[in-house]
Amino acid sequence: MVEDDGETYYRVTTPKLPGVIAYGDSLDEAITELNGAKKAWVSSCLRRNIKIPEPVNKNILENY
Repeated sequence: MVEDDGETYYRVTTPKLPGVIAYGDSLDEAITELNGAKKAWVSSCLRRNIKIPEPVNKNILENY
């Protein structure tokens, strides 16, 4: 994404995990932030006994 001031950043999401969004100045940074957001989301669901969806493709981010 490009801001009005010309700055570029990356926004990544996990479609099956509602509300899990992360941002970064690089794709690697955004993926790292997304992994932390996913862990926090899963922890919150476990504490509240909310069902967690099964992964669609476990290998999609194997390089990250």
